Amino acid sequence: MDSLSQLLSTVEPAGTVDLLCRYGGRWRADHPQAPAGHVPYHVILQGEGVARVGHDELALRAGDILLLPHGASHLLRGVDARAPAATAPPDIRHNGVLTELTQDGAGPRLEMLCGVFTLGRAGGLLLMALPQAMVVRAATITDNSALATLLGLMRTEASRPRLGAAAIVNQLSTALFTLVLRALIHDGQQTRGLLALMADPRLAPAVQSMLQTPTEPWTLVTLAQRCHLSRATFARQFVRASGLTPLRLLTAIRMEHAARQLERPKDSVARVAAGIGYQSEAAFARAFKLHFGIGPGTYRRQAATPEGVMAGGRPPRQAQG
Repeated sequence: MDSLSQLLSTVEPAGTVDLLCRYGGRWRADHPQAPAGHVPYHVILQGEGVARVGHDELALRAGDILLLPHGASHLLRGVDARAPAATAPPDIRHNGVLTELTQDGAGPRLEMLCGVFTLGRAGGLLLMALPQAMVVRAATITDNSALATLLGLMRTEASRPRLGAAAIVNQLSTALFTLVLRALIHDGQQTRGLLALMADPRLAPAVQSMLQTPTEPWTLVTLAQRCHLSRATFARQFVRASGLTPLRLLTAIRMEHAARQLERPKDSVARVAAGIGYQSEAAFARAFKLHFGIGPGTYRRQAATPEGVMAGGRPPRQAQG
């Protein structure tokens, strides 16, 4: 299994499409901070707009996809600040597939799909060191026929109430997440995080090894050998490419592996600790709590509740980027 497939089998993403928005004239749409593990996204189908995330402003054009890896609060607005403001409240209705929001006004128009990717327990592993906002540009999508075809099908299904359309749109949204990540890796523009490592042919073998066999006794030397690099060169290039040390990433992968083991009651904490290379249960417990914010015992109890392991409301600390 390739490294991206391996990662996604752990992250278990699910996608939904919530809104089909059509704006005209001068408009703005505020989006609050999303819950942990929720990655909002916006697909610009037609027109142009501006996204403000923190102090940054990003120009968005037809075909672009805006991704908010950490669910940051953000503002979307029209490009023409001189256009007359809408005089009537937006028209909001459910078209049988999803909710349509239409706000008419004179001036430039924009149409977009708004949705959320929900990540499983291991989502923090993917989000480590990623920026607050990422944009897949239309040019990248045009060069990716699978992604362009999927977006066209999503738009068609979202605007025509037919049998199964709502289920199809959400299933396509889940597939969209994988295609977006693949596009971000292939365009070579990602300079931080796990995606940047996967995009670097010199370092990708080390990531593949850690993901496929996290319980192996990997060291800087053995990981460097996988990449045919010296220990010092490997460590330096790894940090430069991702903002992470190799051992920090390895620890995060091992903690996610341990969490999956803890969800099986037959495995004791001591056995799980030993399985990922910890001879001391206390040392494992400290590392686990540093990663997840809760100890392995608490994690196991929460995993047994209907609300799951996020019942305590605390995301993995390393997911904050």
